[in-house]
Amino acid sequence: MKNLKHIAALALGLAASTGFPAGAPAAETYPDITLSGLVEIETAVVDNGDEIQDDISLATVELGLAARMNPWLQADLIMLYEEDDTPDPTVDRGTLTFLLPQTPFRLTAGRMTVPFGLFSSLMVSDPPTLELGETKRQTVLEAGYAEQGFSGSFSVYRGDVQRNEDKRINSLAATASYSYETETSFMHIAAGWTNNLSDSDTLQESFEDGRCTELTGGATVGFEAEFDKWLINAEYLGALERLADGESAGTRPEAFNLEAGRTVKENLVAGARYAWGNDLWIERQYGAVISYYFEPAAISAEIMRNDLENSDDETVFTLQLAAEF
Repeated sequence: MKNLKHIAALALGLAASTGFPAGAPAAETYPDITLSGLVEIETAVVDNGDEIQDDISLATVELGLAARMNPWLQADLIMLYEEDDTPDPTVDRGTLTFLLPQTPFRLTAGRMTVPFGLFSSLMVSDPPTLELGETKRQTVLEAGYAEQGFSGSFSVYRGDVQRNEDKRINSLAATASYSYETETSFMHIAAGWTNNLSDSDTLQESFEDGRCTELTGGATVGFEAEFDKWLINAEYLGALERLADGESAGTRPEAFNLEAGRTVKENLVAGARYAWGNDLWIERQYGAVISYYFEPAAISAEIMRNDLENSDDETVFTLQLAAEF
């Protein structure tokens, strides 16, 4: 989990901005090019009561490039490697954003994660809301708006899960949010809707050949807030109706995630999670994390208890070293 931004924000008393991107400020010269990167190394021990498994992995390598070509055009590229999930380096994001001068509107086209869900987290492990609702690496056309704390977007794309024999641009997603920030506090409220939650990375695996008789919509609402030395975030994400087809037909998947964190001393942050899932692989999840931030890196130790739906429960201890530039 790419949690370095929140660790740094708490440890240094800063507010982490999570609003929709409206493009970088106008540069004095063009092109204005920014390089970024993230490396995460993890060691994990899993105990399910019957056996213990452990591993060391290069969990994430991410390289990004943002190029502001002129006052109205920006290109973004992110290459991603994940030892367990994405063993072959791939283009995680490749987009062009057209910024309408002197207006709060923008138009983004290209490969990206579908804008849907807040997925804020202090922990090393991903929240169940992300595992249920994230749809990665789709070619999307997104119209966006951002001004005075208010932001929104509307996206269309051709999903991998299609109705019957259709081969259409059939998937929609919409988001709306409001952010408020001062020198010592930050608040962000967000909501989202999609007509095709069945196309999420998790749910689409249950459809043979990506075919269904009816698309299943989904919705999410969440918030995060920072004040003094505290951070709290919560999100609900779920299907709006029961799935009509596939291996999960008749189920209505949903998830909830709640986290709280506090700076216990300079550069040291402690956090905790309580989460649950319905008609998911996980029924309940709870755990704690402690992270030490030393710019530009962080080391985190997490213990997480997973109450699983169809198998033995497990306790997972994870140690992560992460650095970004």
